[in-house]
Amino acid sequence: MTTHARAPLDAVARRVLADLGPCAAWDVEPAWPDSLALAVIDAALPPSERAALLSAYVEARRATGTDPATDGLEELRATLPQLPDTPARAQVGEVAARLAATGVLTAEHLRHAHELNRARLAQVWHGAPGQASGAGWARLLVLLGIDDGDPDLVVATYLGSAVGRRLDARGTAEVLQSLARALDTDPATLARAVRARVCAVSRCG
Repeated sequence: MTTHARAPLDAVARRVLADLGPCAAWDVEPAWPDSLALAVIDAALPPSERAALLSAYVEARRATGTDPATDGLEELRATLPQLPDTPARAQVGEVAARLAATGVLTAEHLRHAHELNRARLAQVWHGAPGQASGAGWARLLVLLGIDDGDPDLVVATYLGSAVGRRLDARGTAEVLQSLARALDTDPATLARAVRARVCAVSRCG
């Protein structure tokens, strides 16, 4: 471990395994690899609200004989007015509108745009109501199977808590490297597992 960390490496590794389970059991596969619509609904809302809107959206789309698993933002924005008028629907609509204004309309668009300008797209997302913390953006990338490439705030916060000290980007990367070696995995997989776990139980936004 580096000077960025206070807790011994073995203690941090035990904490990670307790939270995430054995490495072989980590579920880091994308949930919605081809549906930006479903990923936005899932990522933009807290756990208590996302299931209901996801179910309503999927039901509405299937009722028309279409497959929501390949929907983009055009389909999402056209369908939202047909769903119950709730704060959750409004929140998703705002996020979808902001992303669509950048020209990002599908999961494939986001992958390409993300490679070219990750920081700009993240700022667009964070500017939507309720999305300032960055957890929703991190969850979106997990759901679509996009590897962020760099440790983000979600990973830094989790690892900082585990080691007992606030970590900057360099410190986070060093801790990831050390833990990955100790757990016999790679830093990217470990970071995805952390994002998936944290975002699954947190209020995304």
